[in-house]
Amino acid sequence: MDGTHDCVGAGITPEAVLHGHGLRVTSLRMSVVSAFLAAGGALSADDLMARVGFGSLSSIYRALEAMEAAGVLARCPVSGGVRRFCLAPGKSSGHNHFECLGCGRVTHFEMDLPEGCMDRALGKGFRVASASIHLSGTCRECARRAKG
Repeated sequence: MDGTHDCVGAGITPEAVLHGHGLRVTSLRMSVVSAFLAAGGALSADDLMARVGFGSLSSIYRALEAMEAAGVLARCPVSGGVRRFCLAPGKSSGHNHFECLGCGRVTHFEMDLPEGCMDRALGKGFRVASASIHLSGTCRECARRAKG
């Protein structure tokens, strides 16, 4: 599993990400995008405060909300009640994640939906707006520590 996303090409800059989504470029937004590019997974507002090192928590939340609305970020469905975000996937894949129940790290991965999944939902009369896979368990590092 890797933390790469279709919306992020090799060598893309935070400024290009923001411009590409029609957002005003500010030092805080550039730092937030840089943090996501470096993380390769999901981050919370508190994670960003520690990584960015400036701005208020309310400024971080405003930046997250603006970038989510513009399609730069997507909210990650994780347990524990903490809102986490990650770089939004491109059009070619769903918004799939693996959540480690040991350390809490959330990692994006590419994977097609199981065959017949959408047909079953549509056959029951559901109108599907989006689909994703959320797996949870133990990451390699936590499993290694547990074997200790």
